[in-house]
Amino acid sequence: MRRILVIASILLLSISCKSNGQADMQLVNSFVEKVIRDSPKADAKVLEQYLTIKNENKEMLVQYIQAYISEFHKMIDNASYEVIDHVEKQRRTEIEQEVLYKGDGSLFYLISNNRVEIFFIVEEGKIVSFFGQVQKEQDSTVNPFFISR
Repeated sequence: MRRILVIASILLLSISCKSNGQADMQLVNSFVEKVIRDSPKADAKVLEQYLTIKNENKEMLVQYIQAYISEFHKMIDNASYEVIDHVEKQRRTEIEQEVLYKGDGSLFYLISNNRVEIFFIVEEGKIVSFFGQVQKEQDSTVNPFFISR
């Protein structure tokens, strides 16, 4: 009986992890399509459907986010792209860029021409990062800027 409970628990956990990953992927795809591609000037109310935005300096943070979205919109406007998860990115050895993230959330990448154009970190059903901190030098490692921290 105990063995059956352990097996059932493991199966339930694996199913719930897969469904969370699928929900996170749907969130990212929806954000790319409905905000970055179709509505790059989205207001705070729309952005909060997808992002965790801290309340302090909210207006300035929303403007900062909108500037990045506008740039990403220009980047993918007429390009072909796909959103993949971290496991798939690891399989594709031609994609070299890395995002420094060790958290418990999900990591996704918008890929165009075998290059990471945008990354997304999803925690607890919201996007908490999708652009890097300003860096002095361009290299293949990105430090995420966390919107909610």
